[in-house]
Amino acid sequence: MDDKVTYIKTEKDFKDAWTLLNNVFQIDQRMPNQVFKEPFGCFIFEEFDWAMSGEFWDLCLKSLGHIFHDSYILTTVLDPDPVNYFYHHFDYYNMVKLPIDISRSDYWNSLETGPKSSPADAMLFNSEIVVWMPMSKKWAIWGERSYGICILAFADENIRAAATPLIKTWKSTNAALSDFVDINFRDKKAFQIFADNLIRNYA
Repeated sequence: MDDKVTYIKTEKDFKDAWTLLNNVFQIDQRMPNQVFKEPFGCFIFEEFDWAMSGEFWDLCLKSLGHIFHDSYILTTVLDPDPVNYFYHHFDYYNMVKLPIDISRSDYWNSLETGPKSSPADAMLFNSEIVVWMPMSKKWAIWGERSYGICILAFADENIRAAATPLIKTWKSTNAALSDFVDINFRDKKAFQIFADNLIRNYA
């Protein structure tokens, strides 16, 4: 793995990163509730499993970073809890700063590499909620594994317009519900309740 990839290990670095995350996300919320803070909007969707791949780094994260001149992207697992679970057991946080110039294999390795005492706790395997954001705070992504989706949001419409060439494959709320979310529900009534709330909050 590229030696510039930085895991968050100290309490100070964690607090700095957590402050940035709190500026963008409603960390205590979960989908289908609104998980982004204002002014973020212009919501579009992709598949969660794709976000956990090297291709996602090249085609999405790295490309967005270059457009908006971001130096690195902060990738964080919110569930399991970074403090009460991860730091408590492993003495560092499940948060990593990824420089824009790393390769797709470095991204993959950062997801696949877990604590030495518990490889199964790597981000790739033990992550229900994952978020990605640059320091520019011009865009951000929230992903939830159980629903099979990620939401990409932009700070304003002009920023989304600048990213248009990269996001043509991303889907609307309705398309994401039919293509990615529906298969995760056995109870169609529960799915409809989820869908109605997601549409209301992200249309």
